[in-house]
Amino acid sequence: MWLVCVDAYSQYPYVTQMKTTTTADTIMALSAIFAIEGLRETLVSDNGPQLTADLFKKFCAGNGIRHITSAPFHPASNGLAERFVRTFKAAMLKNIQDGLPISAALIKYLSTYRSVPNAAGKTPVQLLHGRTVRTLLSQTLPITHKQNESKQYDSPKFKPSQPVYFRNYSRGSKWVKGHIDRVLGKMMYVVDTPKERYEELPLAKSYPDVAIQKRLSGAERVVERSSNAAADPSTSLRELSVAEPLRRSERNRKPVDRFEAEDFRK
Repeated sequence: MWLVCVDAYSQYPYVTQMKTTTTADTIMALSAIFAIEGLRETLVSDNGPQLTADLFKKFCAGNGIRHITSAPFHPASNGLAERFVRTFKAAMLKNIQDGLPISAALIKYLSTYRSVPNAAGKTPVQLLHGRTVRTLLSQTLPITHKQNESKQYDSPKFKPSQPVYFRNYSRGSKWVKGHIDRVLGKMMYVVDTPKERYEELPLAKSYPDVAIQKRLSGAERVVERSSNAAADPSTSLRELSVAEPLRRSERNRKPVDRFEAEDFRK
């Protein structure tokens, strides 16, 4: 089991091998990372039980960290970490198949990943620490860096107050209509849904030709309102109801056979 953390700006990864995934062990692993790189302003994670526990909430609140959980059933909202997990699994499997132990395979992968430049010619370690590091690759083939220091960020796809349809994973309709309330990130939004309003049902009206059907002794009888009742609209249907006789079962009833213990005094 591994705890994977990726810096959003530099894509610099941290991977910690975990014996257990309890909340306390997760906090200790994150504290070791924060001791090196400092406390983060925002932490985005999935909805794992150890990351949504009260102890973890207190840890984030006590260290001034804003904790955001990704949208359920939508791993793309935390796509940077999810994509790294996929790459990490494939690389670790390849290194282990080459005969390396797990610890050596992890070191080889991290040292390579952190030193590979991105599309802008910057390596994750250079973006995070502000300097290049000396590696075997830099000794054999020095990397030429581009002068473009600016980084282009993609704007969010949706804007506030924009009407959208979102996927509903609970009971009800599969797609629900709403509008964007706030933008949390490139792929994370707070969607406001209209509250359901139930219109009041119209009151029952009295009609002169209403007939009430009652079942008496298995036969249907129709009782029609009289002309006098039709002339008086205040007459309610309750007054026209017919008292139904109680119907009892005609089956043979046997007395209850209660258990009685034998008198031992005899």
